[in-house]
Amino acid sequence: MIPIHNEATHSGMLQNINRVKRTHFENLSDKWEMRFQIVEQFLAYLEEEEGRDGSYFATLGVTKWGKIIPVLRQIYDRDKAEIIRRLNLPIRTRV
Repeated sequence: MIPIHNEATHSGMLQNINRVKRTHFENLSDKWEMRFQIVEQFLAYLEEEEGRDGSYFATLGVTKWGKIIPVLRQIYDRDKAEIIRRLNLPIRTRV
C-alpha cells in the first residue's frame, strides 16, 4: 500500500529522497535545494488532499475546521529563509 494517494507524487518524492541519500553534492546549496524541493512537493500534495477532504466534509456540513496547510507553508517559508540566511546559501527555489 502506498501511504501517499497520488502515485506520481509518491514516486517523485522517493526518487528525490534517494537522490539526496546517495548523491555526493559538490556544494551545500545543491543538497539543501533538493531537500527544499522534497518538502515543497509534500506540502503541495498535502494541500491537494486538504482541499479534497475539505470538500468532503463540507458536503457533510462539517465546516468548523480551517485549513492548516497555509499555516504550515508560512512556517516552512520562514524556516527555509532562516536556513538560507544562516548558511548563506544561494538558493534558486521559491522562498
